[in-house]
Amino acid sequence: MGYVAHGPCPDRAGAERYFHRAGLLLALSYVLRSTDFHFENLIARGEYPMLVDLEVLTSAFGQDLAFGRTEAERLAEYYLGDSVLISGLLPFWGIGPTGHTIDRDGLDSLQNQRLTDVVWRGANTDGMHLVYETRVRSAADNTPVLDSAPLPVSDFEDDVVHGFREMYRYLAENGSRLLQACAPLQALKRLKVRTVLRATDVYATLMAQSRHPKFLRDGVAYELHFEQLARVFVSSNTIQSEFWPLFAEEKRASMALDIPYFSMAVDDGALYLSPSASISKFMLHPSWDRLVARLDGMPDDARIQQETIIRATLTSSTIDGPPSCPAGASATDAAGGGVPKPAPSDV
Repeated sequence: MGYVAHGPCPDRAGAERYFHRAGLLLALSYVLRSTDFHFENLIARGEYPMLVDLEVLTSAFGQDLAFGRTEAERLAEYYLGDSVLISGLLPFWGIGPTGHTIDRDGLDSLQNQRLTDVVWRGANTDGMHLVYETRVRSAADNTPVLDSAPLPVSDFEDDVVHGFREMYRYLAENGSRLLQACAPLQALKRLKVRTVLRATDVYATLMAQSRHPKFLRDGVAYELHFEQLARVFVSSNTIQSEFWPLFAEEKRASMALDIPYFSMAVDDGALYLSPSASISKFMLHPSWDRLVARLDGMPDDARIQQETIIRATLTSSTIDGPPSCPAGASATDAAGGGVPKPAPSDV
């Protein structure tokens, strides 16, 4: 493990190389189905985008834990989740606790975005209460800089696309070699990697709500509050009884104010709830099988489709103002968690 410090690009050519390398990473993440490369997991060091968290280096489709989604929404999530967007490197909009939109991607400068915090008003008075307060985000360490100015990824669209195309074609031409017994990719087959079954905002919202006095006066009320995690299990026609230990582990960790941590076996699709407990065949398509299938078939029309998504996403990030979100939507609604958004008084 080493330390990576944020640093500026040396010149304009260095900035172009930075985004070209970002395109190379984007193609690799597309093939591996890597995810979670948001702004906190990437550091811009000169002309090199440095990933600092690879715990979700590859991913797989597991049992559906979405709550209340239509078939059209599920299909859209499947196809977009199988695209370059899954990496988290490209601009994407999430929904904050008050219904405002937030961009968390790894490649773009996120400064000047509105963030919402919960703060106390009237401290040490009878009128003391909690409210949402908006602040403006400053540039983070994922932001490439040239001459003290942050560089928006939309200004380097061609560099990103060209980098993606170069790596995609390399992988398409060398896929069979990469899968040989002596190839480095074989080491991936033996790994266990983290798998994210629900957006962490679902758990974070429940934990924030649990600190309200109405849940802290009674242990039964506190435990029942976390039973909301079971809603997807009792409402689904596809989740089987042997998967209920997953809910039990989610509830146990959340009640201890920990984000539940699950891992999967890359080669067989087992889901590990703890070092001693697992659910076999939880992943509908094991990650290794999907990686082999992708490397075995990387047609040019698929590359063109992904490049179109890249360009469309970068173009959308330049539109004035964030996209609107549905009335009453929240971060947990967007994540399919089935947990209502909190009012300031509930946090």
